[in-house]
Amino acid sequence: SGDFLSYYQSVSNASLLFGYPITEAFVKNGQTIQYFQRARFELHPELSGSQRVQLAPIGKKLYVAGERLDIFNPFACRYFTATGFSVCYAFLDFFKQNGGVERFGQPISPFEYHNDLIVQYFENARFEWKPWMPEGQRVSVADLGRPFFDQQLEDPNLLSPLPGDGLGKIVKLQVRAFVWKAVTLASDQQLIYVIVQDQNLQPVPGA
Repeated sequence: SGDFLSYYQSVSNASLLFGYPITEAFVKNGQTIQYFQRARFELHPELSGSQRVQLAPIGKKLYVAGERLDIFNPFACRYFTATGFSVCYAFLDFFKQNGGVERFGQPISPFEYHNDLIVQYFENARFEWKPWMPEGQRVSVADLGRPFFDQQLEDPNLLSPLPGDGLGKIVKLQVRAFVWKAVTLASDQQLIYVIVQDQNLQPVPGA
């Protein structure tokens, strides 16, 4: 909600880049933050406009060096003098198409092998190469939100969703009913099941 929702909705492919929220927004050490599958949003109310929401450097915080791959082509790479690393090939295309440095930060590693995947770390993310995926979907952003949540020793209770629409309010009921037996005798017993869910398809107790 609020600034976080505005920022999320301002990115056309937010679910691809950030994933879905895994916590509600909460305050830690005086700062409002919220974890997503692939990011952590941090609110800076002292800044103006689009600068109020910043992405945590989760790639930098979680980076552990893997097996280095020395791949460089001056015609298919962009070199970043600030960190001394290049972004190349499909990673470079994905980087440029989805916000570049503003979204992902600077590259902080070369191509590396991690868990049988070719990856590259950026300040705010990790790119993964998945050659078995269809054309145009072979580069993805890794799910680093939960590992970062665990690294920061956050309260595990924050991962439990709130009832209803996330604000504790149920705004819509969806009701389905079905019988145990499709056909039964007049002297037989029958069971009728009734399932009541809210607008997020969560069960509504006591309905």
